[in-house]
Amino acid sequence: MGAGLRRCAATEATRARRSGWPDDAPTQSAGPQARDLSLPGGQSRGDAALRAALSSKLPQMCGVGQRLLADKAEMEKEAKEKDTRALILQASLDKRKRLQAELAADNAKSMELIQRLKALVSKLQAENTRLVVNKTSMSFQLAMKNTKVSASSVSPLAGTSLPWTDRLTSVSAALCAQF
Repeated sequence: MGAGLRRCAATEATRARRSGWPDDAPTQSAGPQARDLSLPGGQSRGDAALRAALSSKLPQMCGVGQRLLADKAEMEKEAKEKDTRALILQASLDKRKRLQAELAADNAKSMELIQRLKALVSKLQAENTRLVVNKTSMSFQLAMKNTKVSASSVSPLAGTSLPWTDRLTSVSAALCAQF
């Protein structure tokens, strides 16, 4: 595992050198000394190169971290805005459902009132028909009385009974005179 880590550090050092970062790591083309990876103090050259590469990238990594934190804050802000919009939308949907329920209740009341009005109109029409029949009946009776009175006062046959056809004719004439 140590050799893999050293190769990774050497690769990072090469990348750092190519990108213009300071080069703290020795190159492998330095000859036999480059293969000796041990340094005084028990550190290897690969570890030093890795430390150098990481320390040179630390400001850039901090910048990336700051951008990630800013992106996270922006995403949290957008999530809060979406939650707010979702709450507003849910409240709007609830209000719409409530208004639809109120409208359905109002429609039911309106239908009930319409049915009651229809029943009232039917009653009024029946009463009107009854009154018309009563009026016609009373007019007919009144015409009959007037005919009898006029026939008895004018007719020389007042004391005699007229046949039923003559009576019907006189009643018809009296009714025609009324209207």
